[in-house]
Amino acid sequence: MVAVVKIRGNELLLQKWQKIFAQPLALSAFIVFAFYILIGLSDSIHFRLDNNTTTYSVLDRALLPALEAEEKTYSTPLNFEQFSKEYLDNGLRGRVHLNLVSADITNASDNTKNLLGLSTNALFYALAIFIAFILFLAKFTTINTKDNRPALATVFVLLFFCTWVVLLMPNYHILGTDKAGIDVFYKAVKSIRTGMVFGLLTTLLALPPAIILGLMAGYFKGKTDDVIQYIYTTINAIPGILLIAALVLILQVYMDEH
Repeated sequence: MVAVVKIRGNELLLQKWQKIFAQPLALSAFIVFAFYILIGLSDSIHFRLDNNTTTYSVLDRALLPALEAEEKTYSTPLNFEQFSKEYLDNGLRGRVHLNLVSADITNASDNTKNLLGLSTNALFYALAIFIAFILFLAKFTTINTKDNRPALATVFVLLFFCTWVVLLMPNYHILGTDKAGIDVFYKAVKSIRTGMVFGLLTTLLALPPAIILGLMAGYFKGKTDDVIQYIYTTINAIPGILLIAALVLILQVYMDEH
């Protein structure tokens, strides 16, 4: 909000941002980025239900079917039964039906028909919302829809994806489940907030010393520059994946407790 107010109060900055948003591809990228940020923010708003000690985020409530579904082990995306076989109640080996999927779906054909039906409904809902959105833009704004087709296409894709997820989430594990039976799609979406926090903190932590060391190296030169370059080379030699893994684990523990 502070940045928006500052941009609107500065004519030069406002003109630069207007030039950026005048480019359809740049506007499309901004829409995707805003969607990403919105998911991360929705996972940052926490609350507790009445007489319940469990803390939920807004995102948790939106993905509640996947959060509460308890499966035994692996399952493939959009499947109706788990991946591995085990002994069933009748004494024969077979694949256990997933708890989240309707018991009426007993074979691949029924599963495909159900998926096509839900996907078709999601497409119709997305089209209805998108048409309403276009009419709103035409009536209440001066935005030229013909010049912003890539951005509008991006909006439609995101609308379809959201409606598709909303319809399928109560009925399927969209990306399957892991070894512990936890929904993979839920874990993937939950990781967005971790990525945002990690990226923001690393930038904030790295920027001040980077500026100071860069100024020192450029101003003093000589041995000071050599020492700074040596320190940078040494740190850069450490595999980045190890540092990332360590920091992610630390941040994940902190966020789970707060």
